[in-house]
Amino acid sequence: MYKLVNRILCVLLNSLEEQIEQLAPDPFDDQLIDEFQEYLKVCCEDLKQAQNTFRSLPNPPSLAKAAAHLYYSLSQVGDGLEELAYFPLNYDDRYLHTGQEMLRIAMRLHCEAQESVNQ
Repeated sequence: MYKLVNRILCVLLNSLEEQIEQLAPDPFDDQLIDEFQEYLKVCCEDLKQAQNTFRSLPNPPSLAKAAAHLYYSLSQVGDGLEELAYFPLNYDDRYLHTGQEMLRIAMRLHCEAQESVNQ
């Protein structure tokens, strides 16, 4: 279970920077915005799969710390994606910055979960 959740989180967290770079040349271009919204849609579907997988089995006590970090990481990813989804509605780049910061926090929590498992 943790391997699948970890793999999905890695893809989600590592793909954002490239997607933002693709949007950067002209964030008002309809085609780029459509691609960004499609990216967010796919991310939300992947996140839902990770959350369902995470909830499908009880967490063993020996992995409680890692499970807590994963839980909060998944939550931050969800919040970050929600913020990013507001950008195409009004082109306010604060949503991009806030979403990126939330995903940075999720990355840190994900790394802490990995460290907890390896201890």
